[in-house]
Amino acid sequence: MIGLFQELGPCGVGPDMKPFSNPYSWSNASNMLFIDEPTTVGFSYSIPIPGYKDSDGFTVQLPNNTCPEYAQAYGTCGTYSKPDPTLTANTTQGAAPNMWKTLQGFMGAFPQYSKSGFSFATESYGGHYGPVFNGKPSVQVALATG
Repeated sequence: MIGLFQELGPCGVGPDMKPFSNPYSWSNASNMLFIDEPTTVGFSYSIPIPGYKDSDGFTVQLPNNTCPEYAQAYGTCGTYSKPDPTLTANTTQGAAPNMWKTLQGFMGAFPQYSKSGFSFATESYGGHYGPVFNGKPSVQVALATG
């Protein structure tokens, strides 16, 4: 989400933690879709749960949205992704079918964006995702059948 909020998105967050309009946004010239991949990174969820982060950084699920007194000391009560590693991909190759399904769902819901084709760009660990998602024949087969 660094690209979205600090580099080329339509708005940013200033040092005062207030949003501002980005006059240099790439969205002034094109349509852009930002995707956190795989689930549980950035702002993405597998199954959203109420919880907090303990002193070791682990997510602790709460029974409801009320932040109990013992958890308030951490100051991290909120919505988190269910801490179940089976709900997310743990390899680059494992993430490829999920990205394919995401793009198929988006293009199905918004067909007007699929008429001109699209460019696929990545950042950070996306340097690993991009080549695998776009070019490796075994992944293309997995994506086509995914």
